[in-house]
Amino acid sequence: MQNKEAYEGNKLYASGQFKEAESKYQSSLKNQQNKEIQYNLGNALYQQKKMG
Repeated sequence: MQNKEAYEGNKLYASGQFKEAESKYQSSLKNQQNKEIQYNLGNALYQQKKMG
């Protein structure tokens, strides 16, 4: 189950706003550890070429 911040992160990601989505996912993970949110965060980082 995702929280509001993760949901907002998904909307931002879908619109190509990867940096903003990253911020929402990071904030979401402070409140709730969730593998789906971690996966989405990884995708947002990848899109920004921040992997490694």
